[in-house]
Amino acid sequence: MPNGKTSVLRVFGRIWLAAFVLAAIYFILLSQCLPEKIAVHFDFSGRPNGFGPRDGFLMLFGTIGLVTNGLLWLFSRWTELIPDRLIHLPHKEEWLATPELRLKFYDRLRSTKYLLGAVLNIIFAGVQQIVYQYNMPDPFFRLPAEYFLPALLVLPIASIFIPFFLFKPPVSGWKN
Repeated sequence: MPNGKTSVLRVFGRIWLAAFVLAAIYFILLSQCLPEKIAVHFDFSGRPNGFGPRDGFLMLFGTIGLVTNGLLWLFSRWTELIPDRLIHLPHKEEWLATPELRLKFYDRLRSTKYLLGAVLNIIFAGVQQIVYQYNMPDPFFRLPAEYFLPALLVLPIASIFIPFFLFKPPVSGWKN
């Protein structure tokens, strides 16, 4: 375990990297196919209700993807620099009690950022597909937007509960 990184942390990091690379490739491939004026906004049922220039959409969407992934990467690198007083997670005192538990805590915190990055890239790819399929007469496959868009609402709700599962009290080493 060089640098204290666990194999699970490495797997999550690779999943995030793979999701980023695949979403970027997908973005580049789909951007070549879009017409000059495209549907860029959709109602809750997945029907387009806003239109705009392709280049504006590509610039905005590409920037959001790069900035989001860049910030998550920076935050994952600087996890140990977060002051203890700013960490608000369940059982924080137990996790920060010893250097070994602190290392495990930061690895788990970093892994949540990696998973968040992977999920965000999957969402980016899904949104790209929805924009593509509504702007092309015959897309190579269709993502059911009426299910995808409501599913996006579930992710923030689920993310509230993830820390409670990942940061249960450590099994040993914090109570006598």
